[in-house]
Amino acid sequence: MDKCIYCDEAKPFTDEHVVSAGLGGDDKRWMLTDCVCGDCNTKIFSKLEAKFLRSSPVAIARLFHQEKTRGRGGKPGVPSVTAAQSLLDDPASGVFLNQELGPGFVAAILPQLILQNGGTLTAHLPDVATGRSFLSDFKAVLCRDLVLVRKVKAGLEAAYELTELKWDAVTEEYVASGVQTSAKAPKTTDGIMWVEQLVMPKTAHSASRLTPRVYRRSQGQLVCAVIELDDAPRVLSLLRRNPDAIVVPDDATPITVEDTGVHLKIPMSIKVHDRVLTKICINLAAHLFGADFVRRPEFKTAKRYARTGEGNILKIGAEKHPANQLAGAADFGEVHVFCIAPAKAETEDSKLLSVMVQLYGGPFETFGLASLPENVPELQEPLFVIVAYNENRIEKYTLSELRAAAEADGLGPIA
Repeated sequence: MDKCIYCDEAKPFTDEHVVSAGLGGDDKRWMLTDCVCGDCNTKIFSKLEAKFLRSSPVAIARLFHQEKTRGRGGKPGVPSVTAAQSLLDDPASGVFLNQELGPGFVAAILPQLILQNGGTLTAHLPDVATGRSFLSDFKAVLCRDLVLVRKVKAGLEAAYELTELKWDAVTEEYVASGVQTSAKAPKTTDGIMWVEQLVMPKTAHSASRLTPRVYRRSQGQLVCAVIELDDAPRVLSLLRRNPDAIVVPDDATPITVEDTGVHLKIPMSIKVHDRVLTKICINLAAHLFGADFVRRPEFKTAKRYARTGEGNILKIGAEKHPANQLAGAADFGEVHVFCIAPAKAETEDSKLLSVMVQLYGGPFETFGLASLPENVPELQEPLFVIVAYNENRIEKYTLSELRAAAEADGLGPIA
């Protein structure tokens, strides 16, 4: 068995998308089937790409530009953003509301109960039916002992702190037990209450308030959001002692999201961004020139960086790339652009294999993968890979073919 091109170990291979399926690269013609092992693919790159696709500037661009993505089990899904906090400033109520962003950067209010100053409860709902479903779920959980779940991060890995809450019928309050840590999230929502900390957005300029609340995510999890994490048992105790206040009146008015401001808190990592793009660039080289091409020792540094984050990747200015005329070319429309080509290396008898990348019409970035001998046949001319991300279609072009295709589509000449 040949060894994995990334870890250099002989392990069973799994199919690997050359360009991430989440970026619209789910084209069966562009798969690596014989060179990436299951451990690298699933245990490393899948987690890395998930963070890249949902918690980065690319995640925001996907919301604006990409109509659909590859969901669980290969089924169609929609792009989404994973934010540490996602709030919407509602001037009508004077409070920040929990929301989720969907395609087109459209905000969707989540059903929530907010504890106002003075101890009163107010319901904020997208519609009456959703509100009643949410409150029914919440009351069903609240009438029993609970497990509080808090997600904590350690690099790319996640862990979960579990705190058991027992109801004391004498004092009418929840009493917390010791904290346990689990590497996996609970698979059920039964008896589970997630907890997260509320932080006033630094981008906020209004007088709107941010107070404790319980809300339901679109995936169904119930969340108790508090200013101080230790306040969660107290807030839940208060709600359990006042079940009659948890109602949705027949004349409840759904919340609209016009003329409101979205405030996101998204932890971002430039290294995650660079590692994913480095991996895609290596995949492109393997697909275009064969797996043995990227097994050359000159690729070792780039592959180690993509797989482990150790070391660094060489990034060069677009002006040094042989196809830098792309930076000033016409808008190609809803596509990603990859150009793999030889660039100047440190020595005269070698060439730097470089890939210039543009995602969602954004800035061009150029990654240097390996310094190779000048006489390597694969480095004779630039090759372009164009990804039509809303069609899941990938095509390869030479520079002359790309010029002809661009002019035929009315995009104007490419120098």
